[in-house]
Amino acid sequence: MAHVTIEFWGLLLNAFGICICVVAILYMLFRHSRSISSNKDKEPYNNFNNVLLQMIKQSETAFATISDTLKRERMVLKAALEKEAKKQINAVSEATAIEGGRYLPEGIQGNLVDDKYAEVARLAKLGLRTKDISEKVELPKGEIDLFIKLRNKDNKFKRESQAQLETLS
Repeated sequence: MAHVTIEFWGLLLNAFGICICVVAILYMLFRHSRSISSNKDKEPYNNFNNVLLQMIKQSETAFATISDTLKRERMVLKAALEKEAKKQINAVSEATAIEGGRYLPEGIQGNLVDDKYAEVARLAKLGLRTKDISEKVELPKGEIDLFIKLRNKDNKFKRESQAQLETLS
């Protein structure tokens, strides 16, 4: 959305410049036609030069204002993009930590069955529904349910075994 804003301001700046040029040309033509008919040689040209200088100053002021606005928009966009990039990096780091380094980014399909199940475990820990996981890893919903139940039982067994070992020591 911010990219559209930058393009919009660029187009607006171009349109404004074109309008200023058209107005300056029309003004020159108007003054030139009047000077020919009035037989005053220097006065119309002096007025024209003054008006043209004034218009140039106004267009420079407008250009500076639009340039400053574009710079501010770019800074805001850059900050937003950096923030989003940090979020994505943190999400990948978190997912990698959850599965002990077995994270597969989206779009990369592993050939090993373990990779699919590692992805199922990762997505389940992130809280996705079974249906969504099934669509993402292309495994049947029942198989995913079974895998999650077995994994939960295995984790429960490991916790109980760990607790028993701690009480014995």
